[in-house]
Amino acid sequence: MQTTPRLVFAALLLSGALGAARAEAQVCTGVDYFDRCLDAIGGRPADGSRPRDPTRIVDDIFQTNDTPPRFGPELTFGHLLVDRSVINVPGCTGGVSSSVVDPMRFPTADPRSYIAYVCVPDVTPAQAPLYGDNLDWRWMQNRRIRSDGAAARDVDDCGGDLALCGYTAPWRSGFVFDLQGAANRVVIFPVTDHVENSCLEAFEYSVYLTDDPASTGFVGDGEAPDPSRWNRAVLVRGFLRGWTSNPLSTGTVADMAAHPLSTGRDVPGQEAVSDSITTVWSLPCGVVFRYAAVVPGNYGNPDSRCAFHSNEDEFDAVAGLNEDNTAVCVDADRDGFRAAACGGPDCDDTDPAVNPGAVENCASTRDLNCDGSTPQCPAATACFGGLCAPRCVEGACDVGFTCVRADGGAADSCIPTPCAGVTCPAGQVCGPRGCQDPCADAVCPAGQVCRGGACVDPCAGIACPMRQHCTDGRCIPNCPCVPCPGDSTCNETSGRCESAGCRALRCLPGTTADCTGASPRCVMPCQGVTCPLGARCDDASNRCVADRCFGVACPSGSTCVEGLCQRVPPPDAGLRDVPVVRDAVVATDVPRSVDAGMRPIDAGVDGGVQLFEAPSGGCGCRAVAPPQRFGLLTLVAGALAVRRRKRRRA
Repeated sequence: MQTTPRLVFAALLLSGALGAARAEAQVCTGVDYFDRCLDAIGGRPADGSRPRDPTRIVDDIFQTNDTPPRFGPELTFGHLLVDRSVINVPGCTGGVSSSVVDPMRFPTADPRSYIAYVCVPDVTPAQAPLYGDNLDWRWMQNRRIRSDGAAARDVDDCGGDLALCGYTAPWRSGFVFDLQGAANRVVIFPVTDHVENSCLEAFEYSVYLTDDPASTGFVGDGEAPDPSRWNRAVLVRGFLRGWTSNPLSTGTVADMAAHPLSTGRDVPGQEAVSDSITTVWSLPCGVVFRYAAVVPGNYGNPDSRCAFHSNEDEFDAVAGLNEDNTAVCVDADRDGFRAAACGGPDCDDTDPAVNPGAVENCASTRDLNCDGSTPQCPAATACFGGLCAPRCVEGACDVGFTCVRADGGAADSCIPTPCAGVTCPAGQVCGPRGCQDPCADAVCPAGQVCRGGACVDPCAGIACPMRQHCTDGRCIPNCPCVPCPGDSTCNETSGRCESAGCRALRCLPGTTADCTGASPRCVMPCQGVTCPLGARCDDASNRCVADRCFGVACPSGSTCVEGLCQRVPPPDAGLRDVPVVRDAVVATDVPRSVDAGMRPIDAGVDGGVQLFEAPSGGCGCRAVAPPQRFGLLTLVAGALAVRRRKRRRA
């Protein structure tokens, strides 16, 4: 709030009147409108029936809930997006401490004093980030613009019409910051520019949050939070002593470590050495955002007791926090995944090509998708264009494949015929249709997604903040904070939206519930699964695994097993001629243990004998329906007699 006292003081400083620089800040405790606003933030009703919540109004300097806690200078600060921000106070976009302006002329100027600041005239937009990107006694300001294009005044001149007053279009008059990582909260370090009437300086702005800084959409009253639009944040916390109580602090982490933070906390008249109360703003329900806009004026947040329709604001820096008030993790390489050191899944936050969503295949020479391994082809295969190609068998391959020398290797490999002499672009492999996305047409098992030609759990290793859960590799807000679409319902235990009736569904052993569709259902392992190119679904694990028989053509009389052609022993020739004797029962003559592991050869016989192939490769028989009893010897003898009659006729 720029007023005459600040301008007078600036003139005094420039004239060398150092005495004014030692002026004490106004003591705000006991000031009626200041205390009413603290009551609103602290959850104290207007009738005073309960006290303020001490976790929301903290009589101390700012610190996070990290272990050990982080103080203001240790945070990663938001970067001002000049092309998205409104810079409309050219004569005073930025300001600095008087001691920074001229340390030789004012060697004892006190940066702690509320009035120890002067404007730096004619700050260009390109220079603006120098004043807003760090907690360093440098500050910046702008002015609020109404929806009719007029500059807002220092009072509510809109009759409570927030849209007219410019409170529903932060893109029109806000400073927009990139918080450099996904956040749930924002902490703002304000400054005050004068002594008199300064007690609400920390509350003279509004904060808006989004995940799309180019948005011109606004979430209105009663609507669910929407990261794709601008959302009004709620003022949820205040640290009464600002960000440092150290009278010697220059604002650097090293300096704060050298001088105990408690030094000077009780200096008379200096109840907020950092110049003003530090405030924390939040969206409900863990909605993730990356961008924050600061707009002058408080329309009454968190309630009307904090209303302060200032037409301008001053603050030092902005930083992101998690919903549990821990420091936000920076996504240094901006690939959308937090670093593993911050509890995220990105194993190399310096390289945007390395993250859990990276495409990785057998041609990769390093771990790109952070699964802890480098892709290897199964035995009897070789890597060809990112695809594990099987060896040729006696110079032959399956239909649609051609036997070629793969990648200069010593062995011949079967590759899809369209791939001969073809080099695919990065991220593709060569298949039966030529170069293609390795995940084309793939339908992975429930809870998995196809990445780099493999079905993987995208949430493996991801730890989400509270009131969020991982879906498709991203932390998203729990329901019911974000409404469920269509007819789906909210499982408040898991925070996930699911098909209506899912919790009442009971599935038989060996099946699992699938609640991702329009209605819940029980599914068998691999049901509806189409694995990526070169993979098959394994019933035992319900996962896609490498298909070592992909493209393998075995000689006649053999079949492919785990990439190797194995001969199939022919069934016993004598038993092949045994006629089927209907209405026979041999269960009393065949031990029950014979049934174990047998595979039916002919299961289409009703009421008669079925032939089974035993695990050893031999054959056995088992009856199915029983009007009469015959012994096994009688059955065999009858069969032999039939054979003898056939031979005589021949």
